[in-house]
Amino acid sequence: MKHLCLIVLVLIFAVGCKDDGPTEPENIAPEILSMTASHLANYVGGVYDISCETVDADGDELIYNWTSGGGSFPFGYSFYIPEVRWVAPSTPGSYSITAIVSDRTTSVQDSVTIIVEENHPPNIPSDPHPSHLSIDQAMDVILSWSCSDPDNDPRVYDVFFGTSPDPPRVRTQSEVYYNPG
Repeated sequence: MKHLCLIVLVLIFAVGCKDDGPTEPENIAPEILSMTASHLANYVGGVYDISCETVDADGDELIYNWTSGGGSFPFGYSFYIPEVRWVAPSTPGSYSITAIVSDRTTSVQDSVTIIVEENHPPNIPSDPHPSHLSIDQAMDVILSWSCSDPDNDPRVYDVFFGTSPDPPRVRTQSEVYYNPG
């Protein structure tokens, strides 16, 4: 029995004295707080600025990798910047842009979904005042017209004066009236 107790004590002492060396602190994974897409145009070929707001509780340097199910990153992307510019593809549809964020130990990811629509041309301006080919108009007349866009996009108009087949453009504007005075 003495020998058994001695063996047990030696084993306890040997296991208790084992030196595992210094322990590394446990890594805390990065956290994605939000993904946003500020669009400059939500149509085929439209440009979007995508950003990924992240934190890393233990202050590790973060690396960003971006993927998409279509479209392109025309300027590429930096692995250390949480923003990217994405150009929508030429086909309407739903596209996910994903940010994969790594602290070199742990990776997390999140996506933002963008609905890309087809852009339609504006309707042809109509109802000009004074009417087309009017004569004997006052010199202080204000020209006006109606126009709409099926997608409610902003419109820009070129105003031309003259009777030649290729009259000169006198102004480019967004208003539906022009005062030549």
